[in-house]
Amino acid sequence: MASVFDRLLTACGTVVSNLALSVNGTACTVRVRRLPAKQFSADGLPIILVAASPRPEESRLFDTGTTQDVTYAVQIVLLAASDRALAAGTGSTAEDVMEAREALRRAFQRPTLIRAAGITECLITTVLPDAPLARGKWGQNLDATGITVRFRCEEPATN
Repeated sequence: MASVFDRLLTACGTVVSNLALSVNGTACTVRVRRLPAKQFSADGLPIILVAASPRPEESRLFDTGTTQDVTYAVQIVLLAASDRALAAGTGSTAEDVMEAREALRRAFQRPTLIRAAGITECLITTVLPDAPLARGKWGQNLDATGITVRFRCEEPATN
C-alpha cells in the first residue's frame, strides 16, 4: 500500500486537475512530481506542478499512544509564459495567473476536497501562499505563482 504522503501528492494532483484551470485560453497541464522540477522539453506551458515541499513532515504522538499527528507539506506551483511573450502569440495575463492562484487557494483552504479524493486521515489544511508573482522567474519570461499546503493528518502510531 502507498504511503499517506504518496497518496496525498496524488490526491492533490486530482483536486488540481478537477479545477480545469486555464491561462490565456490554454488549459493548464497538471503534473505530480516527487521532486519540484520542471522538465521544459516534456512539459508545455502553462503547467501546474504538484510536488513535495522541501520542508520535512512533522510528527507528534498523542497521549493515547495509539495515534500520531503528522503534518505534510505540498507545493503547488503555476508556471506560464509571461505577458512579454504575448507579442509572439503566446503568453499569459497576470489576471489569469492570479485567478488560477486564487482557485488553488480556495480548493485547499478546507480539507473537504482532499478527503473526497481519498485522504480520510486529513483533519486540517493550512494554505501558505507564496509571492503573488515570483520575480525571480521574470528573467526566464515566466509568470510563476504558488502555494504551499500543510495537511495535518491523524495516523496510527508505530513503535
